[in-house]
Amino acid sequence: MSVFDPLPSPSDIAWAFSAALAGRATLLLRATRQAVTPRKILWTLFWEVPTACAMGLIGLALAQWAGLSAGGATLCIALLARIGPDAIEPLLGHLVPALKKAKP
Repeated sequence: MSVFDPLPSPSDIAWAFSAALAGRATLLLRATRQAVTPRKILWTLFWEVPTACAMGLIGLALAQWAGLSAGGATLCIALLARIGPDAIEPLLGHLVPALKKAKP
């Protein structure tokens, strides 16, 4: 069973990646304001691109599941990319046990 049903068009995937990159760019701007070396910035960029792509696909699947329109999907993807995996992991760490307890 596919996560995407039906599969999104290539333009939708490109739009999701660009929205996710825009969401992650806000974190990059904050990192560049701090006193960091060019080597650290390049290392951060090395990890930001795959993170943004992953968050874009997750956000696209979430937006499709929620039935959001194009604008809502873009906002969902950008916000999800902005909070990133560092904030999502603790959230899921609290939600999953609560959902398991509530399961009949």
